[in-house]
Amino acid sequence: MNRETFVKGMFVLQEAYEKELSQGTLDVYFEFLGHLTPAQLERAARDHISQNPWFPKISELLGAVAAQVSLPFPIEVWNGLITAAERNQYQKPEMDAATERALRAIGGWEKFTLTSYDELKYLFKEFKQVYLAAREEDAGGRPELGQPAAPQIEGPG
Repeated sequence: MNRETFVKGMFVLQEAYEKELSQGTLDVYFEFLGHLTPAQLERAARDHISQNPWFPKISELLGAVAAQVSLPFPIEVWNGLITAAERNQYQKPEMDAATERALRAIGGWEKFTLTSYDELKYLFKEFKQVYLAAREEDAGGRPELGQPAAPQIEGPG
């Protein structure tokens, strides 16, 4: 990320914590965080702001980015659902809120278990889109400027 984008990202933190950083401090933060994408920096900042009353240290922002990376890919979640359905289609497995929401968007557990493998591939695209949007929403994120907002899913609870 370029320096101008980085400084704009750090402005969010400075405003949230009412703290002005010196040029030297910004230089040090840029040295260690400049390799991040704007989206990674924004999400790490928002995660920190929502959970902590103090200005973040570099290590805390890097830790927030590492936590983002450790989330499972949608295909891994999807394959886990297929495995659970193969083992016992009548017993819905435990799942996180994002998975639950995405599963509901494609018709729920019962429909998932009764759908053939050939037909499941057509449902994955919608599952993936809703899963990623729900995961982002759960993390307190918002779309970057110029990006469309995540679709709002409504349906039975």
